[in-house]
This record gives sequence, C-alpha cells and structure tokens, in this order.
Amino acid sequence: GMAASSAKSPAQTARIIWLALLASVALYAVVLTVLLAQPQPSRTVDVSTVRHVLMLVALGTIVGVYVVRQRLPLEELGAKRLSVQPQQVLAIYVLCWALSEAVALYGLVLGMLAHNFGEAEPFFIVGAALLLWQRPRAAHFGA
Repeated sequence: GMAASSAKSPAQTARIIWLALLASVALYAVVLTVLLAQPQPSRTVDVSTVRHVLMLVALGTIVGVYVVRQRLPLEELGAKRLSVQPQQVLAIYVLCWALSEAVALYGLVLGMLAHNFGEAEPFFIVGAALLLWQRPRAAHFGA
C-alpha cells in the first residue's frame, strides 16, 4: 500500500541522484579535455601551491564524508528496521555524494589552472571512486 511506495521512492530518488553525480564527474573530464584542446596561454602558471591546498581540502572533504556517513543508521537495519527514516538516510547519502563530487570539482579547477589533464586526473579518480564506493543500497532505506 501507501507505506511500501513511500519507502521505495527515496531509494529510487537516491539512485537517480547518485547516477547524475557520477555522470557529472565524467562530464568534468570531458569539459577539461575540450578546454585543453584550446591553444595554451604563453605564460605558464605554477600551480604547486594551489595543488597542495586543494589536496589538503580534498583530504578534509574525504574526512567529512567519513564523519557524515557515521550518521547512517546502519546498526538499526537489522532488528529495528522500523526506526529507519528513508528521507533522513537519503539526506545523509546526498550530503556524502556532494562532498565526494566536490573532490572531482577541485580537480577540474586545478586542471584548468595548470592547463594539464594529469593534474586533475587523481581528483577525478578519487571523486568517482568515492561515489562508486557509496552506491545507494536499498537495504539502507528499509526496503
């Protein structure tokens, strides 16, 4: 009845959002490739400082993902399945995915500044890996 459909909808919503964010990481790679096809400016930019700052920010972001994920009521999924709030689970997931997505975005910024795909690549890989690792599981939504 009604309860079943409302429990399923956050899981489906989650899957759509997750796929969209994963696709946008791929899109960042495409955008950067297109931008790098343009002739390079004569002056070369030293991005070593920016790279280190963004690496630190990325690490902080990854720690943020870990901290936020601790709020998933996973221990309640066994016995007390009724206590799972699908909307709350969805909110936690989306926040974790947004943080993961941000790591790839740092790569796009660095790649644009450096005019070099190689600078961005590790950030793209880590961002995509974080998203893949956090694939939404129906069980987490009490399904």
